[in-house]
Amino acid sequence: MVPHEVGAESTDLALFFMNDCGARSLVNGSRITLGAGISLEGARLAPSPADNANHYGRGVTHKQLLFGPGGPTMPAEADEFSKAIP
Repeated sequence: MVPHEVGAESTDLALFFMNDCGARSLVNGSRITLGAGISLEGARLAPSPADNANHYGRGVTHKQLLFGPGGPTMPAEADEFSKAIP
């Protein structure tokens, strides 16, 4: 008899999209492929409403954050980060 292995792992991940279409494919449930040999086969990518509420306040959705309109003001920490990336 072969023993069965069960495991779970959680990783926080930041994704950067080159255009609006790429970002929309993620929130619409489409399959996405990452370069550099990274496989997400069987993985679930999902926004964290609790983390969004912690940073942006209650009632702000991931779609508002990504696509507007009516998104919140960016927190100072996030503004510093966005200025540091090209």
